[in-house]
Amino acid sequence: MHIKYAWPLDTQTIVDEMKSAKKTALVETTYNGQMGQLIRRETGLDMTHKILKYDGRPFTPWELRSRIMELV
Repeated sequence: MHIKYAWPLDTQTIVDEMKSAKKTALVETTYNGQMGQLIRRETGLDMTHKILKYDGRPFTPWELRSRIMELV
């Protein structure tokens, strides 16, 4: 799921999607996963896995695919 706005956070959609998923992964380009912290604070749910990158560059499709394949 791609979250477009941090506030107001659509918590019901996030809860529904996370509860229906077998595994969840937070993909974020911050050191401490700020969106993941907001989701946990507002919904009480935590991501199964976190894929974080904080070197100032975006994820490449190949890098992201590789990291996701490690999780499954």
